[in-house]
Amino acid sequence: MDFAGLAPPDSPSASFSPGQADDQHAHIFVGSGEMRARCDAFDWGASLLGPTRRWSASLRTTASLVLGATFPMVLLWGDSLVQIYNDGYRELMGLKHPAGLGQPTRECWPEVWHINAPIYERVLAGESLAFDHALYPITRSGTLEDAWFTLGFSPVRNDVGVICGVLVTVMETTAEVHKSRLEAERMMLLAAAEDRATVLSAIFSNMSDGVYVGTMDGITLANAEALHQLGYSLPEELNRDIPTLAEELQTRDPITLRRLATEEEPFVRAFLGGERVVRDVLFRHRLTGEDRILSCSASPVRGPDGTIVAAVAVNTDVTAQRRIGEERERLLGSAESARADADAANAAKSAFLTVMSHELRTPLNAIGGYAQLLEMGIRGPVTEQQHHDLARIQMSQQHLLGLINGVLSFAKIDAGALTYSATDVSVDEVLKLCEALVAPDALARKVALSFPTPDSCHVARADRDQFLQIMLNLIGNAIKFTEAGGSVSVECDMDTDRCMIVRVRDTGRGIVLADLDRVFHPFVQVDSTLTRTQPGTGLGLTISRALARGMGGELSLESVPGVGSTFTLRLPVG
Repeated sequence: MDFAGLAPPDSPSASFSPGQADDQHAHIFVGSGEMRARCDAFDWGASLLGPTRRWSASLRTTASLVLGATFPMVLLWGDSLVQIYNDGYRELMGLKHPAGLGQPTRECWPEVWHINAPIYERVLAGESLAFDHALYPITRSGTLEDAWFTLGFSPVRNDVGVICGVLVTVMETTAEVHKSRLEAERMMLLAAAEDRATVLSAIFSNMSDGVYVGTMDGITLANAEALHQLGYSLPEELNRDIPTLAEELQTRDPITLRRLATEEEPFVRAFLGGERVVRDVLFRHRLTGEDRILSCSASPVRGPDGTIVAAVAVNTDVTAQRRIGEERERLLGSAESARADADAANAAKSAFLTVMSHELRTPLNAIGGYAQLLEMGIRGPVTEQQHHDLARIQMSQQHLLGLINGVLSFAKIDAGALTYSATDVSVDEVLKLCEALVAPDALARKVALSFPTPDSCHVARADRDQFLQIMLNLIGNAIKFTEAGGSVSVECDMDTDRCMIVRVRDTGRGIVLADLDRVFHPFVQVDSTLTRTQPGTGLGLTISRALARGMGGELSLESVPGVGSTFTLRLPVG
């Protein structure tokens, strides 16, 4: 039996009557939910933790907290780290439930003990640890599978202050990791498609054969060789209906010298009939009046749905046409595929943003609503500390909702559809909210954080939500890329141009001069080492600069490698 969880002899919990023991047991597991019911029915006397009447007050309190939490949590207690978990954590266990209740975690999760053992050792020594998107190969479904989790590990002390347990909070991010990888693959495919389109354009412009594209209403695209072959100076001269052009060029059969009817023209047969036509055509050069024989290869151009949208003709001698025409068809097919890939990519992006907006905003709004109901006392009296906790829940809910809106803002910015609502905004109020949101992260990373003394003159003309998002991005980045023991400071003042200036300084690694502008490019993190160890999409600074400029301001960066970086936000004053 593990004795760490038992009440010390001189503790108020060490001895009580049988009636009191029943009350203590009921108090721990009171409430609804599967895991409360299972814990209430569990034979704890046969477990390593012993009967609940002998549990310490710390163990009872922490177990009750875990079972009452809506976020997936598990308490590991005693020398054997025996598991007590809630309904949220139960959903992550798969086939390991219900045997995992009251079981040492090493026996429940032997496949990841080599990962967790060093973590537990550090936590039991007094550290609090957090990991984002950590990879765990687990066998919860009967077979080994890769799963990703964001986890927090905290030490738990007994009634006399000795660390006897580990409290673990868990959020599975497997779907998010898979989505991120799919998005990266999509971006690679899109870049490859754009490269192919660029190659095609270059080839079209530099072909030694005359090429032109259009419909019955006229030629809309022609290269220099096509103009030279037919005797025109400008592409616009070809943008006339095909019968008029054929009359002007006096197109004829090279054998019989008979004028070709409109429906016999290779280009017309390709566009109207969908044929691929190769035939010799005799025509009169528009400038010199010289008769020339060209082998004209005309083909229809079809859209993604198979309908004919244009026709393309290549004029060359027969030998050259047979060599170059095959390459032309291949490249045209690649261009259609590239356009289809681009359309599919855009459709996927729109669908993703729509789903994310609905699926994430809806539960977040529900979290905020329920927190407000609790604060109003709907579920019973609320203590001052609970009011404080509910306020932080609502602030965090608003912050996460803001992050989601940030991703949507990037799409809107990219499409030029983002709007701003400029008002006089108190800089101090925004910074105070930022401090409340980022202080826990700074504390966890052991980074000193300082903010300016409040000043009622600190007012900027800005969209408050966009201003808040910029500051959270800048301060969050500074904390994330500053080593433990470093510092992040926020300063604000007014410059001579009557612009409100807010600076975020850090003592991080710094950025080399050549990369100062690249950090504002989308999906860029300039340090590949940091990219592997720090989370993020690389959109934060891109969005921040775009938002600053959209509000009539500017965001700039100064940095010295080995010393740190300073981001300077300038905003107009009303």
